[in-house]
Amino acid sequence: MHAGDRPSRTTPPRPLDVESLFPGLAAHRRAATRLHPRPAAPGVHDSHVGGPLLWPADDPWPICTVPHRGAPGPGPLPLLALAQLHARDVPDLPAGPDGCDLLQVFWCPFDAHGPTGHGMYVLTGPGPMDCDACTGAMDLLLTVATDEWDTDSRSWIPQEDGPRNPTGVVVGNHGRLNIFACPRNPAHPHRFSIQ
Repeated sequence: MHAGDRPSRTTPPRPLDVESLFPGLAAHRRAATRLHPRPAAPGVHDSHVGGPLLWPADDPWPICTVPHRGAPGPGPLPLLALAQLHARDVPDLPAGPDGCDLLQVFWCPFDAHGPTGHGMYVLTGPGPMDCDACTGAMDLLLTVATDEWDTDSRSWIPQEDGPRNPTGVVVGNHGRLNIFACPRNPAHPHRFSIQ
């Protein structure tokens, strides 16, 4: 289903004007788009979480080559399709390599144990996330959160509905996966952190 075909969800107005309380934050303001995935039957040409991807029949499916404890057998494992987002449905989605307008996110269903291991695990605050290819600062591209809002605050609940975890996706210990991209070259490898 395309974004225009489904009911939209509205984030309520913020209860505080954070920039008036903390003027120094104004310089760090960025556009953000909150996505509210809900159970549906998407097609390969739709933006969605889970579901079928628009994938060339002749291209091999992405795999994870890191050894995994608890995996069903030795050898590479197929990655799971986490999300497919079209620029037409996500305002401010940066263009990909060669101007691509489709972002597909895959993840490994097992904990990785090996030389690449887990991404940076930051619970106490922001840490630097620099590009491995050019050493420049990376931008947050996408956050996959277990829940749409914290239990301590109702101000982020969409006005139209209320489930906290409509997709059933659980990240780490009920946290979030942050995916970062290089703003200088979208072909540079992405990095991630789990919070």
